[in-house]
Amino acid sequence: MELMPVIKRDGFGSKKAQTGVAHALINDITIFAAAYNWWVRSNQTGFVPSSTNVAISAALAVPASFFAAYLGGHLVYQYGMGVGRGSANRAKKAQ
Repeated sequence: MELMPVIKRDGFGSKKAQTGVAHALINDITIFAAAYNWWVRSNQTGFVPSSTNVAISAALAVPASFFAAYLGGHLVYQYGMGVGRGSANRAKKAQ
């Protein structure tokens, strides 16, 4: 929500835009990986994961989620981005 104005203003050349795009892409990849993991497990009796599912989750999905969280924190604390900040500013101006 807050990334599109940054991209329109600065293009993909700014570090802020690059970090935001990386954060979004990594989050999308982990969501698709979790959905695939669920889909594969849904056919198993008792919804028990295979050793491949556990290995992929441990080796790829968890570290990717942590890295995406790190990038999200970097966006918030380094660049001041955050969802809903625009509505908070409007409420302050209205007072």
